[in-house]
Amino acid sequence: MDRVTGAGSQTAGRDKLARDFYQKDYQELPQKQQDDVDDLHGKLWNPAGTSGYLKKGLSFAEAHHLLLEAYRAETDKQYPQEIRSALMDFARGLEKDISEAAKAGGFYPEFSKAEKSLRAAVKEIRANGNN
Repeated sequence: MDRVTGAGSQTAGRDKLARDFYQKDYQELPQKQQDDVDDLHGKLWNPAGTSGYLKKGLSFAEAHHLLLEAYRAETDKQYPQEIRSALMDFARGLEKDISEAAKAGGFYPEFSKAEKSLRAAVKEIRANGNN
């Protein structure tokens, strides 16, 4: 729903992150998880404007970029395994959304070919544990 309605309040961005990674609102999380959400939220903040992740909806390019960042963060050892596992789940859902957008946009064959190459590279990175 966060992607449909957008971030409305001052804490909505943190709530969105908390729900995506922990399935709870920010205020319901223990301090350690709040700190993790704060860290992620700080990385999304941009003085030139709100991150695409925090805006209502995503463009195809924003969704694809977010997917690549999710892949990258999945292997980042600074995040607890719980967050990295949640990122994997998030990435699977986002992959499906992007695929549907490519079909609706009429460029699925080209997208599918590029996605297969990307999946192979991600699989190799996961297998080797590289960043």
